[in-house]
Formats: sequence, structure tokens, C-alpha cells
Amino acid sequence: MNSVNILDVVHSYFIDYAVDLIPNNLPSVCDGLLPVHRKMIYALNEAGMTHDKPFKKMLMTSTEVMKYYIYGDGPLTQAMKNAGSNFVLYKYLDPNGQFPDKNRRDGVGAAPRYIECRLSEYSGYLLQGIKYKNVPFVPNWDNSTEEPEFLPCPIPNMLINNSESIAVGFASKIPSHNLYEVCDAFISYLMDGNINKAMMYIKGVDSPLGANLIYDENETKKILTTGRGSYQMIAEWHYDKKANAITITEIPMSTVIEDIDDKIRQNIEKGKLKEIVDVHDNSGKDGLKYDIYLKKGADVETVISKLRKYTPFQSSVPAYLYMIKPDGITPHLYNLEDMINDWTAHRISCIKAELIAQNKEMAERQNRLKGLITISSDLDKVYEIVKGAKNEKTAVAELTKAFGLNEVQAEYIATIRLVNLNKEWIVKQTKDYEALGKKIDSNEKILNSQKKIIGVIIDQLEKAKELYGMPRKTRVLKDMNKAVTVDIVDDYNCTVVCTEQGYVKKLLRYSENQKVKDGDTIMTVTQTTNKSSLLVFTNKANMYTVKISTLEESVPSALGQYLPSMLNLESDEEIIYAIPTTDYSGNMIMCFENGKVARVAMSSYKTSLKKMAKAFNTESPLVWMEAEDDRHFVVLESAKQKRVIYDVKTIRVQASRATKGVQVMKVKEDDSVKYFNYGNFSAEMLDKYLIGSAGAGKKI
Repeated sequence: MNSVNILDVVHSYFIDYAVDLIPNNLPSVCDGLLPVHRKMIYALNEAGMTHDKPFKKMLMTSTEVMKYYIYGDGPLTQAMKNAGSNFVLYKYLDPNGQFPDKNRRDGVGAAPRYIECRLSEYSGYLLQGIKYKNVPFVPNWDNSTEEPEFLPCPIPNMLINNSESIAVGFASKIPSHNLYEVCDAFISYLMDGNINKAMMYIKGVDSPLGANLIYDENETKKILTTGRGSYQMIAEWHYDKKANAITITEIPMSTVIEDIDDKIRQNIEKGKLKEIVDVHDNSGKDGLKYDIYLKKGADVETVISKLRKYTPFQSSVPAYLYMIKPDGITPHLYNLEDMINDWTAHRISCIKAELIAQNKEMAERQNRLKGLITISSDLDKVYEIVKGAKNEKTAVAELTKAFGLNEVQAEYIATIRLVNLNKEWIVKQTKDYEALGKKIDSNEKILNSQKKIIGVIIDQLEKAKELYGMPRKTRVLKDMNKAVTVDIVDDYNCTVVCTEQGYVKKLLRYSENQKVKDGDTIMTVTQTTNKSSLLVFTNKANMYTVKISTLEESVPSALGQYLPSMLNLESDEEIIYAIPTTDYSGNMIMCFENGKVARVAMSSYKTSLKKMAKAFNTESPLVWMEAEDDRHFVVLESAKQKRVIYDVKTIRVQASRATKGVQVMKVKEDDSVKYFNYGNFSAEMLDKYLIGSAGAGKKI
């Protein structure tokens, strides 16, 4: 029996599995569709269940799709219900009946036997030109027929309609965007190639559920440049002064009203939403209506700020623009420029294939019409030949010989009813002969000019705007009037514990028995308040500010939160000191290898930025740093076993973070300070090592 390496077997099978699964679970950049929706649109179009036909039961329509879909009726009907739900900006199916309501957790819709659907007009537009086989076709799952690898899609649907899926190692989440904005961005880039200008057209997510987008130009640009990021959305609300109630009418697309309701009730119980008397969901046929009744005299802006902080009233909408490239197999994290280029290449291929097929069709018709024109001068002779022929084959041969026709022309004429072989009918049939020739010439000119093809793409985008463009459903908040912000951080005493390896805990009750990771030790224990800030210093001379209020409440038996992950530190960046501060009073003491010690005012680290570079001087490596307290003395020891003690209070406090410090210990070129301690020392040590000015120190 031959032995095999299990790792090789697993690797081989996993790669085959991943290669098959990824293209079947991510949208294509060509049409922005998941495979199930692509199959659905094509199948219903082939079955004639289009937008201008009567509705059909979903069970019947899903049967047509099953010719192309292998994974069962359950997943298929759920995907079809979603395609007609209120979560799709441009529905792929026209719904009739109770389809899913994505505002609600239980809005799953009725069973397929109770609801009806048909292909939407928008979906029909995505199929434009497919009768000319302008996209590649592949066999369906049982090789009984063919299906398109992707749709022609003259609209950049990949950004217009939202899509969410997961594959092996890839997760794609593409929020919907406004058709006007996306088409204008594509047109702008196709005209001048300036991607930065094109980005300016796209403001961000346009949710089919409405609500408000808190516009952040930098974050939007980051998403369009890197393919990942998140938008911030906030619910639409209004205040009824008479009822003293806030009414929520639209919510972010990343949440449901039950989540908001649950969080409000939980925080009322915790005492964090004391201004709220009662809540009631009055949603119905007219849409979402969630009422929040307030206490008399409650400040509305404060309540809104608390809702933003404690509930999904404000939520982030993530964007991961993973799609399959036009080759049909390669996953790619797309930025806007790559997206436009690949989609344009797809459209160029579609337009060329369509024009070639049109020219072939028109040339064949023109050839037949030319035959008609040829025989029109002697129709009597045609009658005689057709009447005198033994069979169709003989008639075709005689017509070919008598009028100099080719075989196609002769076969066409031989099949015409004799009653139609008259001057009037022939003139009527051949009136567009010259127009066909001009159209063929026009198509050839387009085929031979890349610039003209781009012009066709731009015209199609303009046409899409005309047909399907609509105002934004999601309002863009730039001045933040709707997204009011009030400082609502609760203030209470707490203890912050920081460890050498970068863990931090916020404790309401302190205990001497603190759990730490094996090999880790406690760096600082500080009594402070929830409104204070944690200053975190790293070996790269960076200082990060963390709001204590953003830390989770912990317990002594927990390790706490890991600061390097919270701060997204680089792999070679390490935390060297962390200390909370309430008012930035006091000083920081720093010791460097060259024997200098600096006192830097804590106020110099006050900033609104999360990250401050150049937090201390880097001319000489830092040995140690610590927040100053009532202790007077510092001890420095060198690599060559020299020691000095110095009164740190005699060093002048500097406002500049770049200060080099004061020379406390004189070290030679082949020596450096390796140890530093801050504290109070015995009289014996002070007598032996205390110095009043810089010195070389004494042997330990």
C-alpha cells in the first residue's frame, strides 16, 4: 500500500475546493451580480417572465431558475425574495405580495407559494444585447443548456446595488451608491482619466432604507482608493414638541429596529437613558415609526447623542470591495480606478461582439434584399422559373443561373409566396437596403476606433441616468446639524491598570490580586476618572491618546484589553509606558543612554489627535520614562557599573517635547546608561552617590 502525505492531500483538495467556491460566491466586477442572481435574471428572461408580462407564483419562477442553479430550492427562493425586498436599491424582481422587510429582524416575508414576481425592468436592462451572444457562455450544471458567464450590464451595477457574500478567505460587502453619482464618476474618468476628480462625484452609501450619511470626505476617498473602510450612518428622526417624543422613521442599513429597541431598553434599565419615559413601535403599512417619549424638560440633543453612543441609532456600514475579475476566477480587492478600467474593458468586449453580430445579421439581410432588387426588373421570368421547376432545388438552381444570384439569394426568393412577388411588395421590402449599408459602415467605424467605443459607453451611461436615475434616498450630512453631538461621558471614579506587555484594565473595584499573562508584570496602577485620558508612549517616539471612557469595564480576574491591537501598532512598535491623566498637570521624567535626564510638562502632550509623533527626543536612545510625583531622586547606572543619584526637582521643566535634557551622568564613548530608577533612597546611598552637578559616578 502506497503512503501519502496527509498535508499534500489536504492542500490539493482544499485548493480545488477554493478555486471552485470563490467564483461562485463573490460578485463579478462585470455585472456586480452574485451567481444566483445572474442565473435568476437570465432564466426568467429566457422563460419570458419579463416586466411587461403578468406576475407568476415564485414557485413557478424558481422552477425555471433551477435549470441553472444546483444548490436547491431553499437557498434559491430566499435569494429571490431578497432580490425583490426593500434592501435592494434597484430591485432585480418586481415583487407582488409580502416580500422581506429589512427594517425588521422578523421581516422574512411570506412563503414562496403565497407571493408572486417577475423580472424587473432594471434587470432587463442589464441583459442589453445578450441576444447577440455579446458575453461568454458556459454550460449549465448538467450540460443541458448554456448560461452567460456574466451579463452585458451597460450600467456599473457593482457599485449601484448592494451585495454581500463570503467565500474561502474572502468576504465581500459592497454598499449601494447613487446611480447618478456612480455614472458621473465613470463618465468623468472615461473622458479625462483623472481618478481624483472622478472620486469627488461619489458621496458615499445610498441606502434603499434611507436614513442619513455622515459625510467624511477622507473616509470616502479611502474606500474608493483602497477598497475597504466604513461609512457612518445615522437614523432619520424628528421631534414632536406636542407629544414630547422623538420619532425614528428611517434607520441605517446595517441594523434593524429591534436592535435599537433592545439597546434603548437595556440602557434605560442601566440608568444611562434617564430622559426616556417609554418607547413604542408604531410601524405599519405606512413604514417605520418608532416613538421615544421623553420626560418633561429633557434636552433633545442630549438624548440624540446618547442614542448615538449607546444604540445602533448611529451605525457603521463596512465596505469590502472584493469582486471577481473579468477572467471569471481571480478575486480582487477593487479600488475605483481598477473597477472602472476592468468594467470598461468588459463593456468594450460586449460592444465589439454586439456590433460584429449586428453587422453579420445586417449583411445577410442586405444580401437577400439585393437579390430581390435584381429580380424586380423581370418578375414574369421568375414566375415561369418557379412554376416550371420540378422542386425547390431545381428552382434555386434555375434562378441562380437566370439572374446571377448567389445561393442564399436564390433560396430566399424561392421561398417567397407568389402573391408577394409584385413591385409594391418588393419596393416595401427593399426600402431600407441603403440604410443597412450605412449602418454597417457606421458600425465598422466604431469597431475600428477605441475612442468611438468609449463614446458609446458614455452615451449608454447617460441613457442609464435618464432611464433609472433618481434622487438620493440617503441624505448627506455635511454640516452635522442632524448628527448633533453632546459630551455625554459619564464621570465616575475608576482604577486603570497597565501592564508591561500592553494590557489595560478599567476597574470599578480595585483588588491587589490582578490577573496578568504569564511573564507579564504590572506597569502602572492609577486612580482616575472615566473622563480622563490614557497616554501611551512607544519605542518609536509616538504617543497615543486613548479615552478612558472608551475602555471596557473589566474585573481583576480578566487580562484586559490589548493596547497594541486597539492602537494598530506596527509589528516592531512596542509600548514602553502608559499613564492616565485627567487635566494634563504634572511632568514626565525621561532618561537617555547619554546620561541626560529631562523633565517635560505633561501639558505638552495635550492634543485632539489620537496619535502624536515625536513625543520625545530621539538623538540618544531612551532608557526609561515615568510620570513625576513627590519623590525627589533618580538613580542612573551605566554599563561599566558606575552609579549616580540626582535630585530631579532641580532640573528645569521644559515645555518642548524635543528637549535633550540636562547632563546628569557623564559617560564615556564606550559606556552608556543602562539602568534608571526613580524613588527615595536610604541616607547611606545618598551619602555615597548623590551629586549636585553632572558627574561620572562611583563604582557600584
